[in-house]
Amino acid sequence: MERDGMRIAIWIVEILFLVVLIFAFVFSFKADAGEVIDTIAVGDGPIGIAITPNGSYVYVTNQNDHTVSVIRTSDNTAVATISVGDYPRGIVVTPNGSYVYAGSNPLSVIRTSNNTVIDTISLSGNSQGMAITPNGNYVYVTHSVLGNMLVIRTSDNTVVDSIFVDDYPTFIAITPNGSYVYVTKWYYDNVKMIRTSDNIVVDTFSVGNNPHGIAVNPNGIYAYVANLMDYTVSVIRTSDNTVIDTIYVGDGPMGIAVNPNGSYAFVTNSYVDTVSVIRTSDNTVIDTISVGDGPQAIAVTPNGNYVYVANFNAGTVSVIDADAVPSCDISGDGVITPVDALCAFQRYLQICPTNCGPCQEINCDVTGDTVCTPADALEIFKEYLGQPSVCSS
Repeated sequence: MERDGMRIAIWIVEILFLVVLIFAFVFSFKADAGEVIDTIAVGDGPIGIAITPNGSYVYVTNQNDHTVSVIRTSDNTAVATISVGDYPRGIVVTPNGSYVYAGSNPLSVIRTSNNTVIDTISLSGNSQGMAITPNGNYVYVTHSVLGNMLVIRTSDNTVVDSIFVDDYPTFIAITPNGSYVYVTKWYYDNVKMIRTSDNIVVDTFSVGNNPHGIAVNPNGIYAYVANLMDYTVSVIRTSDNTVIDTIYVGDGPMGIAVNPNGSYAFVTNSYVDTVSVIRTSDNTVIDTISVGDGPQAIAVTPNGNYVYVANFNAGTVSVIDADAVPSCDISGDGVITPVDALCAFQRYLQICPTNCGPCQEINCDVTGDTVCTPADALEIFKEYLGQPSVCSS
């Protein structure tokens, strides 16, 4: 009789599990991908952000007080403030971490070992976006009003070329192999591609309304453009510069960054003070994270663990803990099966199933909300079915 009662109880649990799965599919549980763990006060109007290659420091341009703030990432403390040229916006760190280029006009060159301005570069007008080639040899800078992009040789900090790209170029991204530069044109709703070997414009293609931030994923296959006025991100296949997807995010998408393994893109929504998290495997928004007032630029640490956001109106930088992609193999047998989903659901019901190990050792929180819920079971089951899930790499 006792054995029959146990068998009936297991059947009830399994039936309840199936009912919850069906319910979950209908109402689409959402997975968290990160949370704000710190807020750092910087200068007035933080607008640009860059992280050193070793991940130890974050440099932030403060447009309204003409400074650059330096944040130590080990304790998220602002450790230095550097005076630079008027109204600094763009900022980059050289690949060897030795220098920072920041500002508007003139452009300031900062030596990172002592955070001292060692050179200034006069430009023909106020600069906007900025990017540095992977080999560190050249910095590309846009002049929004003049309609050109300047090329600075870093060996002697000299402007060596000026590329006409038409009115109002905004932000820049360079492909990982350094062969091409992409520049967004907010007034014309398009993007231009420049070949770096001769600095010639080789392509122009349309994207969304008022494109701003742009980022290329680490393998160079896709580029992502934040379209400020239609609240979308355009996904571009770089092999032929075709827009293959359009992703709706929050109001006023401005800055965008991709994590080092290319699995997530982070987008600042400047009108609603949030960051949208896009899973790049299926171009789905899986989380929306509240940050400070007026988020602009965004950057991911080299290890992919943290995201830093410059909040223009708040005068702060938000630090997001970017959760790693979780494992759905709850039972630990090396494969993902319905048993793993059942284990998670039974753990949610505070039942300790023998086929998943001791109850206290079951790590079934795959959605990152610190507790086991039916949403965890759903994500595991979706992974088993081959559908996109938080477990997908």
